[in-house]
Amino acid sequence: LNGEKDASIPSTWSKPAQDLLLQVLTTDKGELLPPERPVNYVREWAQRCRGDINDEIAVQALVMVVARADDAIMIPAYDNINHRNGNWTNANTFANDEEEWHKTVAEKTIAAGEQLYISYNMCDDCGGRTHEYGTAEILRDYGFVEHYPQRWHYFEEDFHFDLDQIEDGKYIVTWDPEMRPTKTDLKLMEQCRVWFRWEIRRLKRFKNIDVTELKKTDHGIPDYELETLVKFVDANIVAMTAALESLGPSPKQGEVTTTRADS
Repeated sequence: LNGEKDASIPSTWSKPAQDLLLQVLTTDKGELLPPERPVNYVREWAQRCRGDINDEIAVQALVMVVARADDAIMIPAYDNINHRNGNWTNANTFANDEEEWHKTVAEKTIAAGEQLYISYNMCDDCGGRTHEYGTAEILRDYGFVEHYPQRWHYFEEDFHFDLDQIEDGKYIVTWDPEMRPTKTDLKLMEQCRVWFRWEIRRLKRFKNIDVTELKKTDHGIPDYELETLVKFVDANIVAMTAALESLGPSPKQGEVTTTRADS
């Protein structure tokens, strides 16, 4: 690992990049989109473990544990296996703390040279990550925007859906049946549509205006951090747009009364 490029998660991004990420996550109403505590790892480590934020090796060790370990255990080879959900997942991991063993097994035939993929949030032993942990949390903890399929949750985790892309480039939205706007509640459905429209508009404005103007300045943000942030913005826009379309058109004017403040 010493020979590899230092891992990068939002908690170790430059201050301008962290501020920009917080701007992306803050809605016009002052609420925050997921993930929670998006840039807090280093700060919390310094406070709770008395870590030295000026010690580059110590900070990088922290990032390795956050981004590579299974819980807090570093395991050679295993910690280099990448993540992807859906049909791409071809291996699964099991552990027994009492007997002190940890194993990764193939879930299907894997050809020589084929990429190994495990799931960081939908595995058999992933526990609480199954429902309230998705694409936004993977960015926070691992520093990348996951490929499709993705998992998204909004409205303080009240609405939850998976997003996948099929061969013709179309998107498929699969709502969690217990965590989606109820079709019979027309006002709630319309509030959801209004919220998505406002957030899509805000994020497009950020990308097309704020980022464009930022690039004209000496912003001091490393290319990788800015590229990852813009990719995350794009992913949110696509996910929100697909979710909005899946809810169907708004009712005829006068059938449902809602305002932006309701959303």
